[in-house]
Amino acid sequence: MNSFSELSETRASIYWWFSTLFASELNDEQLQAYCGEEGRDFLQGLADNGLSEEVGALQQALQQMAAQDQPRLELAADFTQCFLVDQKSSALPYASVYLSDDGLLYQQPHLDMLDLLQSEGLAVNEGMNEPADHLAIMLDYLGNLVMQGVNSSSDAEQGMLLEKQLRFIEQQLMSWVPAFVERATSLNNTRVYPQVAVLLLGYLGLDQAYLREWIG
Repeated sequence: MNSFSELSETRASIYWWFSTLFASELNDEQLQAYCGEEGRDFLQGLADNGLSEEVGALQQALQQMAAQDQPRLELAADFTQCFLVDQKSSALPYASVYLSDDGLLYQQPHLDMLDLLQSEGLAVNEGMNEPADHLAIMLDYLGNLVMQGVNSSSDAEQGMLLEKQLRFIEQQLMSWVPAFVERATSLNNTRVYPQVAVLLLGYLGLDQAYLREWIG
């Protein structure tokens, strides 16, 4: 396996990892794993690539959560407060909230994402029951898009897919994720998930730089 394929698989796995974190709260087993050796190794890989501050803040938040008497319940409350209450009290993870004038759900970003998925023969997972512009859905799509590059048949196709990834990050994610992160970090009584959002924003910035360099 060449270095491009290895790096692409790593990038895809990171986007899928972020997607699962924004889709639902961690369970007890996952929380313990992230606080254990396996989780530390994974996060250390991100830290070693220029995200040490963001990773350190997330690790500290996870450790504080794990030390609670009922970490599972505390983590569920953290997820709910951060993402599920309402526009005034939470950082809702939908592009429409930040990109539409009225800040409502199911606006143009949702329709654009639906069109994009349908054009590629994809669909929103029925079990998720969320608008197509939910952050978890968009990150899952991006992971799949990254993996398409591994199976590209030519350098030209590979380059086209890298450009498509960069456009998606710049136009569909970076157009609103910074505002989403700012909102998440302004909330009171939340610990873990605002730090996940901060780490995502840092990683998107790194990936933008990587793609620009690779494309030349």
